[in-house]
Amino acid sequence: EDNNPARESKNTQTGHKSKPLPSLEDWKDVPPFLVALSENKCGGEYTTVIAVKLAALCFLRASSLVSTKWSDIDWKKKLLTTPYDRMKAKKEHLTPLSDAAIELFRKLEAINGHEEYCFFSPRGKKYPYLNPSSPNHHIKNLGYEGKMTTHGFRAMAMTHGREQLGYSQEIIRLQLAHFDRDKIIGAYDRSSFIKERTKFMNDWSDLL
Repeated sequence: EDNNPARESKNTQTGHKSKPLPSLEDWKDVPPFLVALSENKCGGEYTTVIAVKLAALCFLRASSLVSTKWSDIDWKKKLLTTPYDRMKAKKEHLTPLSDAAIELFRKLEAINGHEEYCFFSPRGKKYPYLNPSSPNHHIKNLGYEGKMTTHGFRAMAMTHGREQLGYSQEIIRLQLAHFDRDKIIGAYDRSSFIKERTKFMNDWSDLL
C-alpha cells in the first residue's frame, strides 16, 4: 500500500534481536570467578591473565585496554588516558588507577617496559600487542563460556557498583564512558567528577 522505499515496513525488518553479552550479574558468582582467575589452572599466558585482571579492575573495552601505551600512564597521578581514537565514543577517556591496577601495570613493565605497548606481543601478526580476543578466550578456558566475557566486566561494574557499593548510576556511567545517549552527561568534560570516580575505582578494587 505504501510505495515509498525509504519508509520502514514489516518487509524491511530483519527480526534480529540483540542479546546482552554474558556477565556475572549475581554477586555470589563473582568470588568463585576471581578465584579461578587467580589460580589460572588453564595455564593462560602471563600477559593475558594480567589483561583479564585489569579488565576487571578498569572495565575498559578489550581493544582499548590491550592497545594501551606506556605513554598513556601517569604514574604520579595514577591515571590512564585512553586517546579518542581508541575509544568507541571517540572521546578521550580517563581511568583512575587503583593500587592493584598500578601493581599489575608494574608487572607488565618488568617484561615490556622497553616496548611501546604495555601488552606488547612478539607473536602478534595483526596487532603489535595482545590480540583483543585473547582475554575472552582465557575466560572461556577458565570454564566460563556463555557465563562471562571481557565486556561483561562493564555490566558487572554497573550492577555491583550500585548494589554492593551504593554508587550512583551517573558516576559509574561516566567511568564507563556511557554518555553518548545522555545529553546532560554528554556535555561534561572528560575529567568531570574525577574525584568521585577515583573513589569509586578504589572502592571497586577493594571490593574485588
